[in-house]
Amino acid sequence: MEQEQREFLARERLDALERERLRKQRDLDARRQIQELTDRLVHAEIGRGEAEWRAQDVEARQTQSSTETQGMTQSITEAVRLERERLDAPYAERRQQREAEADSERARWVSKTYAGWKEQMSTMEQKVQALEAGRERERESCGNIQRFHAGQVRDLRATLAQVQARRATAAPHLATNVRSSVTQNSEVATQPQESSGVINGNASVAGQRRETADPKNTSEVADSQLRATLALTSADTSGRITRVKRGHGASETKVT
Repeated sequence: MEQEQREFLARERLDALERERLRKQRDLDARRQIQELTDRLVHAEIGRGEAEWRAQDVEARQTQSSTETQGMTQSITEAVRLERERLDAPYAERRQQREAEADSERARWVSKTYAGWKEQMSTMEQKVQALEAGRERERESCGNIQRFHAGQVRDLRATLAQVQARRATAAPHLATNVRSSVTQNSEVATQPQESSGVINGNASVAGQRRETADPKNTSEVADSQLRATLALTSADTSGRITRVKRGHGASETKVT
């Protein structure tokens, strides 16, 4: 009986020891898990800290690099600007000099052109005035010629009337009248060429009349003299007017 109690107590003690061992094992396992979790948390925190530190380092480096790059860019820009200004200074000076030379050349050209134009206009005005004076002289000459021819015709008609009125008179009286008519025509003439032709014609007619003392031929001789004078006057007037027109046309063409 005692043996059984001893065995029972021994078994109880063994069970208690086993239970204690199991409890301690559970505690140990729990502590191990807690330690593992703690280690994991510590490692995670360390990794997070390292990541933050690395991120901050990268950001600082980027900021520093950006600052350095910006400063370098500004330095390069400033250097480029200074170099450009240094290179542009002579170019700007040369450009201003060329512009000044161009303006001076333009002013000289304008002055020269204006002076030439003014001289041409003055010359043209002188030519126009000379042409107008020439036309005026030609008109006066034509008027003088026409008046001279009209006077000749008028004198010849008067002479013809006198001859017809006195055709019954003796030959000496007729010769005297013809001679006085020739003298009157020679005094009225103002152009040597035209008047010489008329005077020669009158002289020849007078000679014929002196040679012909027949009163009935007096009218025919006077009529022939009048027709010859009118024909000569018309031809000479036409020739002079034609020459004047041609001279005016050539002068106008030259002026134009």
